[in-house]
Amino acid sequence: MWNWPSTFSLLTPFDDDNTIYSVHFYEPLLFTHQKAPWMHNHEIQETRTYPADYGSGFVRKYGFNQSAGIWDRSRLVREFDPVNVFRKKYNAQVICNEFGVYTPVELQAQLRWYDDLLSVLKEMDIGFSYWNYKNLDFGIISIGEQLHENLPQYNNLQRINNPVLDVLRKY
Repeated sequence: MWNWPSTFSLLTPFDDDNTIYSVHFYEPLLFTHQKAPWMHNHEIQETRTYPADYGSGFVRKYGFNQSAGIWDRSRLVREFDPVNVFRKKYNAQVICNEFGVYTPVELQAQLRWYDDLLSVLKEMDIGFSYWNYKNLDFGIISIGEQLHENLPQYNNLQRINNPVLDVLRKY
């Protein structure tokens, strides 16, 4: 799977100082994508919190098992270890430019996940950019769409998910 932290142990670096390596992160998918309508595994339809133990996880595409075990900040550190090893070994610039939690997931659990993930990225000197600024299913701003218009985090004049934005700004 492309751009996963675990794949960094398989990367061969480019001989180019202008390269920035990209990583995506959505684990544990059982938490970050819970009840997302495009996810068809029955395990995804359960309400979950973070941090938590997700047991045996679930089997997704290509027979790949995801989300198994205990997920907390220390697990995020372990997940990003291959990225950090690569970054240090090759003096490489790395950015996590796709990550997030499906907007309808319970907000306080989302904030804990964002705070843990972003603190790990900062500790490892891995940059980040929040990939979905407006609308869709992970957006900070909800303008001109009705899908998530009734969620409390958008209940302000600017329709900004301020709690998530505040965590992003913290780092």
